Amino acid sequence: MIDKNGDANMSDTNEAAPARDAEERIDSPAQQNDEIAPVPRLLLKPGDAARALGISIRLLWSLTRDGTIPAVRLGRAVRYSPAALAEWVSALKK
Repeated sequence: MIDKNGDANMSDTNEAAPARDAEERIDSPAQQNDEIAPVPRLLLKPGDAARALGISIRLLWSLTRDGTIPAVRLGRAVRYSPAALAEWVSALKK
């Protein structure tokens, strides 16, 4: 609306509230503590394991089904330990 002085009066509009100052922002605990390190993955999903080995998922499944490659079964999920994969690759080199 425009008041009698010709100035725009924004109080009647549906304008969003102004952003909080940096001091007023509530940061999550992860943002407050810069020392939090990412958690290393203990197990890899099949796609991640195949990429790490440089093979296709189809070959990974074939090797898993044959028992050639070490895998961990959690219910219906199949996961791969990075340490076990590294040992398996080292054994192939010998």
